[in-house]
Amino acid sequence: MRFCTAGATGVVLSGLLATPLPAQERQGGRFGVQVGITFSKFGGQDAEDARVQYGFAAGGFATLDLGRYVALQPELLYAQKGVRFTGPGGSSSILLGYLEVPLLLKLRLPASRGFSGVSPHVFGGASIGYRVDCRITLASGTSSISQTCGEEDQNPPRRLDGGLVFGAGVDVGRVKASARFSFGLIRLDSSSESNDIKNRAFYLLVGTTFRAPQ
Repeated sequence: MRFCTAGATGVVLSGLLATPLPAQERQGGRFGVQVGITFSKFGGQDAEDARVQYGFAAGGFATLDLGRYVALQPELLYAQKGVRFTGPGGSSSILLGYLEVPLLLKLRLPASRGFSGVSPHVFGGASIGYRVDCRITLASGTSSISQTCGEEDQNPPRRLDGGLVFGAGVDVGRVKASARFSFGLIRLDSSSESNDIKNRAFYLLVGTTFRAPQ
């Protein structure tokens, strides 16, 4: 029974990949740009009293069709992540900027009749990122101090980050909108203690798609 189930799944996936695209979708790939906001905070067993930090994300993507319903979407994003903490004496925040390279598998869902220009989809994949910016802000009352990580902190967050990405979206003509969750798998703590602290982020993105030159 397990063999039959696996075989049936393989046949279905092969059919999706082999389904021919309409002529207007088959000529060349597509690329585009997207921008949005991020809602992030640290996760893991040692991430206590963490609050949401807001940031932004922007970058480009390419969509490579593998069939009518399946596409591969590599991306390049600059994304801000971090965390906020509040207490009786004031608040503090950490804002991290990453260059990220997500590689996503996109599954298009059939649209209802009368909505031929609308293409809902779900996607999932993995992402690797490299930290290019890190800023710590301490605030108390009306005063605040901001500094770059490493100026006084001997153990700034690790440079390399990576994790899983999954979400859903909709394309309306050349306009696209999506929501995604990024689940970090690499511990950020670079000290010898290696505390279990990882990135968690939710993205809301909008963008536009262009036809690749022939």
